Amino acid sequence: MDEAIEFARKYIDADFNAEWSKRGDPEESYRRRLAELSVFLDAGIPSVSRMLDQTPEELAEMVPQRKTVAKRTLFEVRQADHPTLGACYFLYLSRPTTFGGTSCEELVVAARRGGALKIVTRFRFQDGEWAYASGERLGKLKVKDRQSLAQPQNPASLEDGVPKS
Repeated sequence: MDEAIEFARKYIDADFNAEWSKRGDPEESYRRRLAELSVFLDAGIPSVSRMLDQTPEELAEMVPQRKTVAKRTLFEVRQADHPTLGACYFLYLSRPTTFGGTSCEELVVAARRGGALKIVTRFRFQDGEWAYASGERLGKLKVKDRQSLAQPQNPASLEDGVPKS
């Protein structure tokens, strides 16, 4: 679990930097931040995006949006075993913006790929349930271990089990 929590914290930092950079950094800096974030993502998992080749004026107009960027909160980590991937870590997160406060609205699943943890699946919490968003379909898995780190505003997002993808 400690490795998954450390992975989550590093992912949260890289995600925050990419979200911040998305809102006004020159293209070279933005691409560098995206490269730093991509280290955490498996193929098929979308990253932060914006229009490229924007003028300096267009970038300057985006800078005020930075006040909406916030580091994600890690609410809980759950471990489940997958028949082919092995240990999977379900990381329950807030959004990367101030919208939604401290609600748990995103769930990413990390598993080993090439010896390193990578995000292989992503879910979104909407209409009171977890909905598959992207990545590998994992099927129904049974929780083996869990560690709570913070309480979200929407406790229903942390009900027992893990969502089926």
